[in-house]
Amino acid sequence: MKREHLLAKIEELAERLCFVIRYENLGHVRGGNCRLHDEKYLFVNKSLSISSQIDTIAQALAAVNLEGIYILPEIRQRLLRFQKPLANPHENDVQDATQ
Repeated sequence: MKREHLLAKIEELAERLCFVIRYENLGHVRGGNCRLHDEKYLFVNKSLSISSQIDTIAQALAAVNLEGIYILPEIRQRLLRFQKPLANPHENDVQDATQ
């Protein structure tokens, strides 16, 4: 998928999740998201490459609950790169020595 098309698709996903996307000159800042008066904003540095813009949006969306939402596989792959790994639910289990 071409980067321009991928950017359009991840923007659509962000909008479905009620984010207002703003492309601004942000200096050396890549971007990020915030909430202001019940609106969710996602700021993206417009001087970034398209690939970096996609990654900036993906990083913000990776923190959102996306359960039950269809996401194109290529976009899902990008989101997974930014999701924090879940802690191993069995790491604190104590095994019974009598077994």
